Amino acid sequence: MILLALLAGILWNLFAGLFYCWSVFTEPLETALGVSRADVSTVFSIGIACYAAGMFISPHIFVRVPLPRLAAALGLIAGCGLLIAGLGQSLTFVIIGFGVIFGPTLGVGYALALQTASVDLPVRRSVAISLSVTAFAGAALIWPAPLSMVIADVGPFTTLLICAAVMVVVGFVCAALLHFSGARAPAANDAEASQILRGFFTNQPRTFLLILSSVVVLCLGGLMALSHAAGIAVAFGIDAERAWLGPTMTGMGCVAACIVAGPATDWLSGQRVLAGLATTMMISFLALFLWPSAALSLVVLALVGGSFGATAAVYPVAISRYYSVSEMARIYGRITIAYGGAGLVAPYMAGVLYDWEGGYRWSLLIAAAFAALGIAAGIALPRSRASAH
Repeated sequence: MILLALLAGILWNLFAGLFYCWSVFTEPLETALGVSRADVSTVFSIGIACYAAGMFISPHIFVRVPLPRLAAALGLIAGCGLLIAGLGQSLTFVIIGFGVIFGPTLGVGYALALQTASVDLPVRRSVAISLSVTAFAGAALIWPAPLSMVIADVGPFTTLLICAAVMVVVGFVCAALLHFSGARAPAANDAEASQILRGFFTNQPRTFLLILSSVVVLCLGGLMALSHAAGIAVAFGIDAERAWLGPTMTGMGCVAACIVAGPATDWLSGQRVLAGLATTMMISFLALFLWPSAALSLVVLALVGGSFGATAAVYPVAISRYYSVSEMARIYGRITIAYGGAGLVAPYMAGVLYDWEGGYRWSLLIAAAFAALGIAAGIALPRSRASAH
């Protein structure tokens, strides 16, 4: 029955990953609201910052709230946020509903999914984590085309209302699965989980700061592309009617990379894997900058999506090896502050650059520079200890 816990985490991530399909809403909302690309990008930026805030406080919640009750609450809150975004029909209400309310529920929910992959299971922990984050990445592969068709048929606001209903149902189904699994969050065994800021830099400050730096630069580079995937595809020659190919390719790359990223971290160490992912990201950005074309844009989006998405499996596995499984939620929650800060800046930065130049070439060059810094951060990390499971 314990495998029901892993199934609950996978199910939640599969639907919560709708968050990363945001780019299919960008142009329809621009038109519907009469605002700029930078203005619409603000929604995703704030959503990522709030997502990170949810991840940060999640260990404190795990100590106090049973997983089934938490899953049901997250579904209801996520649904309320999307309901507000859909009914308000203004940029302000979309920011509040999608960004401020929906965002943090995804952060806590993602942390919950990682907890369900970290309980004692009959499969290797790195494999379980990879399966869970693959579901989150898979959402960007599965949902862009259906969402685009629904948006074209009923508009972006009604589509948000449909998503609200879906998240409520998913929350209750996950709650039932967790109830029957009998799983308890490993973070509940972390004596320091309730102390959010105590010993913030951990007992390995150099390692912590290097991981934090790696998150900052890889997220800055990756999110400049992923948050504008549909726009990048169109800007480099894909027909506007097929803009969904952009986020679909990032999702395809994410799924392929996430499947192998966790086990690869066990075999090769987080140090090598993170440096390799940053290298792939840098080369991809530079290639599209130097040789712009429609076909290459899709290849690059797949490679960048894979490199960025793989980090979702690499960081938890690497942290559990530098520290311990019970500490993973607390340490991972702290490094998502860097993710939130990067997410607050990167989508908006790319939107401003698009409004300025009418394209994404400068965004590609800047993202490549961030990826180069990611290579340095990865190489500087110490070798992690061997996996115990």
